[in-house]
Amino acid sequence: MGREWLTSISDMVFCRVIEARGLYVGKNRVGLHRASLSSLGAAVGDCVGVEGGRRTVARVGWILSRPEEANSVSMDSVIRQNCDTRVGGRVVVFKLTPKPALNVVLTPKSYPGPKEDLEALGIVNISSVSYPTLFDQPFTRYVKGKLTGYPLVVGDIVLVPVLGRQAPFSTVDTEPRGAVVVDENTQLTIRG
Repeated sequence: MGREWLTSISDMVFCRVIEARGLYVGKNRVGLHRASLSSLGAAVGDCVGVEGGRRTVARVGWILSRPEEANSVSMDSVIRQNCDTRVGGRVVVFKLTPKPALNVVLTPKSYPGPKEDLEALGIVNISSVSYPTLFDQPFTRYVKGKLTGYPLVVGDIVLVPVLGRQAPFSTVDTEPRGAVVVDENTQLTIRG
């Protein structure tokens, strides 16, 4: 499967995708069953790779405990969009250690997901905003603060809370390439 974008990989599990609900929706978090976490040697807070038609990365946000959730991964529509899958689809999940991001470039994006998600996730499209100061340094610092600790790969959609709504951005570039995590040393650039 070619995982040269990872710094380390352990065992993988095959999971059926189920809908995420509640607190972690829109926050790049997935839920995994206890058995899957044990197989991966992962815990809540760890990063995992998720591969459907495309690869993405997320954090484990909660534990699925019901027997019918065994071999399932719970994810919201943004993560499903990022890994090109659907509810009921099959994905590969694996524990990974993303590299610290030196540079990340984002651009505002219209959310490509289902229209019902716009209201459910409180998404506002800012890609057509023409205010020259919207992407100035204070705003960029704000976005970086919201994304600190956030794992991502090029092509991912990330949601950032802006004025009580979620603004979608597309990850255009990262240095290094592959799975990275934004930290206090990351140089973040927003291109309008």
